[in-house]
Amino acid sequence: MRLLEVRDLKKYFEFKKGILSKPQYIRAVDGVSF
Repeated sequence: MRLLEVRDLKKYFEFKKGILSKPQYIRAVDGVSF
């Protein structure tokens, strides 16, 4: 019996350098499975 199964987990954080700049993304987790 599995308590937890995760496939292709992805988590991104968005941040902006200035008010008019396009948002950029930092990949914290990308494609993790357990």
